[in-house]
Amino acid sequence: MTPKEKAKELIDKMKLRFNIIDELNYDAKNEYGAKQCALICVDEILTSNEYLFGQMDNDDSYYDGSYWQEVKEEIGNL
Repeated sequence: MTPKEKAKELIDKMKLRFNIIDELNYDAKNEYGAKQCALICVDEILTSNEYLFGQMDNDDSYYDGSYWQEVKEEIGNL
């Protein structure tokens, strides 16, 4: 899954939660809130795996943290 696809997936999952909480008043604030929640998730992945990412000897960006940095950037772009 590309970072852009993952970013959209995370935002969509968060939007679902906002829609359940506020199904009568859905508006741009919920979109913003969904993005903020998705960013929090990515930040948690990055900070909780910081040591692990630094220790892995792997060419795959998913395992060195750069994948999640790209996901974070894409969330901001959506």
